[in-house]
Amino acid sequence: QLLQNGSFDVYCDSAQQIPSLLHEIGRLREHQFRHVGEGTGQAIDIDHFDHGYLHLFVWDRENQCMVGAYRLGLVDQLLAKYGVEGLYSRTLFNYDQRFLDQMGKSIEMGRSVIAEQYQKSMSALLLLWKGIATFVHQHPEYTHLFGPVSISNDYSHTARQLLA
Repeated sequence: QLLQNGSFDVYCDSAQQIPSLLHEIGRLREHQFRHVGEGTGQAIDIDHFDHGYLHLFVWDRENQCMVGAYRLGLVDQLLAKYGVEGLYSRTLFNYDQRFLDQMGKSIEMGRSVIAEQYQKSMSALLLLWKGIATFVHQHPEYTHLFGPVSISNDYSHTARQLLA
């Protein structure tokens, strides 16, 4: 457990440590991503990258449900085990080892999701970010965070260009 806030607990574990919860994270991703046209069409959104990454998630003890999650990849460990092809972002961007060398010890972040009932306030997102900050504080050797984000087509062209 990384931290606790009221009835919310924040954890960060490997896929192997949380098989049932990973399934729930995958179900939540598919459900939420499908609403914005990015679902896989499968029952759950789990890919082969999930098994090498850590999963930071917020659990609501009171309601016994998943609030939200982030996928974190410890780049040095992923590179040692799988090479540059072991990074999810490498499927989206054409970079090589030189980029990663410049980044130093870094964490690839992505696949963030928040359950619909928790999207009405900033609390869930802030707890995820606080969890990330706590993880980085506990692992100060990691000095950079990077990763892809999806930008909805619901935003105007100008807004999307400003974010890109």
